[in-house]
Amino acid sequence: MTVGAERDPARERRILEERARALARLPRPEDGGETLEVAVFALGRERYAVDTASVLAVAPLADFAPIPRSPAYIVGLALFAGHALVVVDLGRLFGFERPGLSDLAQMIVLGQASGQPELGIVADAVLEVAVIRRRDLGPPPPSVASHQAIVGVDPKALTVLDSSVLLSDPRLFIDEADEEDDHAP
Repeated sequence: MTVGAERDPARERRILEERARALARLPRPEDGGETLEVAVFALGRERYAVDTASVLAVAPLADFAPIPRSPAYIVGLALFAGHALVVVDLGRLFGFERPGLSDLAQMIVLGQASGQPELGIVADAVLEVAVIRRRDLGPPPPSVASHQAIVGVDPKALTVLDSSVLLSDPRLFIDEADEEDDHAP
């Protein structure tokens, strides 16, 4: 900008927005192959990833209500944007011993294309958004191979999950009809 030239705030804003969009784009693997953009999170000493298309938000897991007589992998119910979500600890679902939740625990909110929140999953930390190649995924280790939600494991031991399987797994949701039956006279 030269001395005495007038500033154009609208032009400056467009330039800054364009730069921000360029910086926000994730690098794509250069040698091709089908890729998947994933949110990577830590759960204990394990690292997991879910497709970012199903991640609606990440929120602190501060307030939740335990659900009596629920399986150990169901942490409880949490409110998010006016919706009651079942919160699941995937480590426990996959059969790993896990300590209690830390004060820093987060909830990854998953949902379908409709954008409505449907399920919360516990994360000790959300680490990054990454792009992985499907062809780099190997089979899951035998200890968790029976879980249909596991797509595979990458060379860096990142366990990639299929969020559509999680969102359709009836074990991860509370059947309201069953709850009503529990309170029937």
